[in-house]
Amino acid sequence: MRLGRGPLLPRSLRRPVDARGAGAGKDGVMLMLPWECALSDYRPQDGMLIPMVGEAAWVRREGRKAYFVGNLQKLRYEFLP
Repeated sequence: MRLGRGPLLPRSLRRPVDARGAGAGKDGVMLMLPWECALSDYRPQDGMLIPMVGEAAWVRREGRKAYFVGNLQKLRYEFLP
């Protein structure tokens, strides 16, 4: 786990994850590649700090290749009793 700047709260969080299947190559061969999930832009929401930006990326020999980037626009949830 890699943390960004900040005394108590990371500015960003990047977590490496075990390999999972990724389509690669023209012949559609499935490769098992490690991937990372990166979370950032934490903002207060009902007493908690919630990451507003998330990215998932394959980690290849050539470097990282993002396959999902999301920006949270609105959040609504209920606490269980």
